[in-house]
Amino acid sequence: MKFIKKLFSRTALTLLAILLQVLIYTYIFGWLATSYLYVSLAFTVIGVFFVIIVINRDMSASYKVPWIVVLLAMPIMGVVIYLLFGYPRLRRSRKKRFVKVLEETKKYGVLCDETIDALSSEDPIAATQAKYLFNATHMPLWRGCDTEYFASGEEAFVRLKERLKEAKKFIFMEYFIIEDGKMWGEILDILLERHLAGVEVKVMYDDFGCSGRIKHNYCDILTEKGIDCIKFNKLTPLVTAIHNNRDHRKITVIDGEVAFTGGYNLCDEYINVTSPFGYWKDSGVMLKGEAVMNFTLMFLRQFAVWSGQTIDFDKYLSISPNRREDGYVLPFGDGPAPIYNDTVGEEAYLNVINQAKRYVYITTPYLIVDYHITKALKAAAKRGVDVRIITPGIPDKKLVNIMTKSSYYGLIKDGVKIYEFVPGFIHAKSFVADDSIGIVGTINLDYRSLVHHFECAVWMYKTKAVSQMKVDFDNTLYKCRSIDAKTARLKWYQKLASSVLMLFAPLM
Repeated sequence: MKFIKKLFSRTALTLLAILLQVLIYTYIFGWLATSYLYVSLAFTVIGVFFVIIVINRDMSASYKVPWIVVLLAMPIMGVVIYLLFGYPRLRRSRKKRFVKVLEETKKYGVLCDETIDALSSEDPIAATQAKYLFNATHMPLWRGCDTEYFASGEEAFVRLKERLKEAKKFIFMEYFIIEDGKMWGEILDILLERHLAGVEVKVMYDDFGCSGRIKHNYCDILTEKGIDCIKFNKLTPLVTAIHNNRDHRKITVIDGEVAFTGGYNLCDEYINVTSPFGYWKDSGVMLKGEAVMNFTLMFLRQFAVWSGQTIDFDKYLSISPNRREDGYVLPFGDGPAPIYNDTVGEEAYLNVINQAKRYVYITTPYLIVDYHITKALKAAAKRGVDVRIITPGIPDKKLVNIMTKSSYYGLIKDGVKIYEFVPGFIHAKSFVADDSIGIVGTINLDYRSLVHHFECAVWMYKTKAVSQMKVDFDNTLYKCRSIDAKTARLKWYQKLASSVLMLFAPLM
């Protein structure tokens, strides 16, 4: 029954419609090519032309190779697929609005010289990481903000409800997945109660992420209840590369004073009310203080672009200094070109790995790493850095897990330590290094997350949350099995499957 329901879901029918369109285009071009010699020659020339374009694109060789293989092996279908999905960009009108909103709000993303100078005098290497994130995202660095790390979705849920109940001015929520159930039901009750008390509530959810989890007109239902709600990138049965750009962020902002982010979505498996993959291990962080402005700005920019509303940013972005604890915090966003010209999440992770002196501890659900991250992890291990990675013991997607496991042997052989979380699924995306640097947020170690999706995270230096991240990693390690080189070796059919999947991972 569950399979039948999924088979006839809006997502499945949309994907089927897209596939049929691709096949129709391929058939038409294929018929032309076999019927007319000059058309066939034209496609061959066009295929070579696109190969040259791919070779000269500013992207990792790991992502170029699959496109080159497709274009050369299947000149007709390859050209069709590349034209449809090869260079995903936002619609011109959407890009124009993004640029307009970014230009209008640039004044809020100003780096305080005093703050960066203070970090530079304390730790010049950490300061270079903060400078990169500012220059790549125009999100400023802040000092003295409260940070609290959550070692599970359950912990975050408790604190989230407490803070939502205290909202006095506004609540902003942006999530990849919202699903009817205990978690969202309790949150929605609070949102409606706060709305009746005069609090402004805005909600944005990803239409693809929520497909099959809530009604397709759920946005209208929330709007009728008084919540200003929009869908991100509405799911349509049309062939377009825009489908690749999903909003994978998880953000809650309350009154511009408190912000939450992490790996958890607003549905029951993330707080272990349901357990489809054993125990669901997630992570998150709560911020209080000036750094919350970065998340407020991220949310409002996204909301303004996708809703078409004119927003008074000054109304929500007035902040006052409120020093609480030591340390530095820089919340940042990531997303597709041309809004973000860098793969910010990947560069942030690489900076942590390359500049670590003693250790780098990583938790990730998907260890589908490209050449640059693989090389950085191996180089760190070879220079004596203790590199440890925790991955799921029970996968949520078996094919994706094969690609994760295919990364094990090469990393272990060069000194990286790999562990699998025995009780269930690791969904936490976190990096902690040298008792000083921490990154926690929504950014996975796979191509989609690093290139296509809108993502967010918090970079932290010597905050309370960084210490808590280290403790959580150590505690989680007791629940893991160590993977050695012998265990990491795949069977021949697994190697074959992983080789094919890894080759085409960037196209998925």
